[in-house]
Amino acid sequence: MKQLILLLVLPLIMIASLHAQSSEFAYMNQEFVENLNIYPNPSPDGKMYVEFDTNNVNDKITIRVFNLVGKEVPTERQHLSGRTHYKEMIDVSSQPRGVYMIEISNGKKKKIRRIPYI
Repeated sequence: MKQLILLLVLPLIMIASLHAQSSEFAYMNQEFVENLNIYPNPSPDGKMYVEFDTNNVNDKITIRVFNLVGKEVPTERQHLSGRTHYKEMIDVSSQPRGVYMIEISNGKKKKIRRIPYI
């Protein structure tokens, strides 16, 4: 009898546990950057705009650019805060033409996008 009850109750416990984990996972993966737009894309002159919204005005946003080897490319503006809408110009015109990665971070989460400079 105990085995039968255990067989009936165990799947319910597992389902409840999976539901709790998926709710937590969904919260942790909630986007902190919305409406991300990078233009012109591709960039003919190495200058492009990064425009996006965030959920929290208190987030300290960092924008960094990396080449495909993983080396950070210096940009003029990197640390931003106090807003929920951002429009920043990224200038990689002093770098060789190629593909770069832009990383937008709030210190807890990151969003990475590819930006071609042709």
